Amino acid sequence: LLLDEKSKGQAKKLLKAMGKGHKVVYKKMKGERNYFKKKDLIGLTEDAMRYFRVWYRTDSYCLRADRATYYRVVGECHNRKTREIIFNAYHRHFYENEAHDRSILAVLQARKRVAESLGFASWGEMENAQLGIHNDAHLMRVLQHCWNDSLPLLVPFVKRLEQLKLGAMAGKVTPEPKGPLTTNVDLIDELFYVTMCRQDRLQRQLAEYMVFGPALKRYSELASRLFNVDLVDESDNVTFSHEGWDRDVKIMHVVNAATNAHIGYWYVRVFARSKKYKTGLASTVFLCDGHVFTELNFVRPQVNVVRKLYYEEVLSFGHQMGTAMHMLFGQSKTAHLPLDAKALAGSLAELAALDSDVIRYMARDGGRVPSEHEIRSVRRDVYFYVWALREIAVICVLHSGEFDPDTATVEDLRNKAKEVARAFSPVELAPSYHPLSAEAGMWTVSEGATEKLGYLFAHMRASSLLSRLRASAKGRT
Repeated sequence: LLLDEKSKGQAKKLLKAMGKGHKVVYKKMKGERNYFKKKDLIGLTEDAMRYFRVWYRTDSYCLRADRATYYRVVGECHNRKTREIIFNAYHRHFYENEAHDRSILAVLQARKRVAESLGFASWGEMENAQLGIHNDAHLMRVLQHCWNDSLPLLVPFVKRLEQLKLGAMAGKVTPEPKGPLTTNVDLIDELFYVTMCRQDRLQRQLAEYMVFGPALKRYSELASRLFNVDLVDESDNVTFSHEGWDRDVKIMHVVNAATNAHIGYWYVRVFARSKKYKTGLASTVFLCDGHVFTELNFVRPQVNVVRKLYYEEVLSFGHQMGTAMHMLFGQSKTAHLPLDAKALAGSLAELAALDSDVIRYMARDGGRVPSEHEIRSVRRDVYFYVWALREIAVICVLHSGEFDPDTATVEDLRNKAKEVARAFSPVELAPSYHPLSAEAGMWTVSEGATEKLGYLFAHMRASSLLSRLRASAKGRT
């Protein structure tokens, strides 16, 4: 199928349609201008205000409804009306441009044909088999089980969101088999009050305690103990040239910590390359047995400026290190394992970095110990997983037998996605909300549901494992 000329032509046409759909949407976003006064943008940082300010006007700020502005304004601005304007403008672009949704339909149709040609009822059934999920009914039971398990922690969290918005007038939040749990908070308010509840602004303060080089080295030492390995930097023993690695690549010799036996080599590019190279998210690739390459794509520090380490970078590094160790310990030996087992090492290193004692150990460059509020600002709560569950559920159902992309229209696609999003949303959906405008849309056309569902299961496994480790450690980190 993959080598067939007809399939190749269809794949090129599909990619072109996807690119065109996204390009039109984001071009319109950048072209739209929304003007606000300073009083309308209370809550945004000074850096953001300087970025949005119109240079030739005293008190005027121009905001485009692009993705970066959307998350910043909806998550930080105290003015409900401003958040609503940007929220509606962002989602309106996706409703007005059907090319985006048609490209998603084309992806779903192509995947369905591939699955049927291989004897499966749907693409979801074929992909989810590697997670031990046998059919669409089994998938829905798994998703519902995840939702039910989240309720004991989710209900108090949603109650807290209501209290932040309504104060003493907050209503009673009760566990429901399907969302939403409250009608007093909608998606326009969700990100703002979740950010306030988590105190996300304190993440910037936590970075002041971590100088890039020393803090990252401390974490790599801890993660090495987690995997029972030693990392030996052999970058100085290698001659760099235009024919091989450049000097930005660190060459780490990985050895067994107990026996000092050779395991392999881990090549790490910490900083993103120059602008002439396209850079994306962090990634780890298997080169050959005993050799793994990781590209972190961190922002390069400016000259004579002390580079701080943000905790999102720590989590990214931890995940990639865990993935690299998994590959070095035997890519071929673990090929038969389900996806959640393959992703376990990366998830384990990532979640270990969120332990309070680990954060205190790393954040030692600020002259004092970070407060509990600053530590809590980077830890993942139940809402992080429920938000991911909502996006994953949308993708899963669209790839399942419940939705037929061959007969569906763009309107059917939107309605089905919105129906699923409502069932797994703790808050009320806004009328202007487009369910495929955020991660669900990107994951649908890029990775599908299985990879994200596998990562969710891997995080659950890793969390359970770390809980048992903490219980057996008896107070020791």
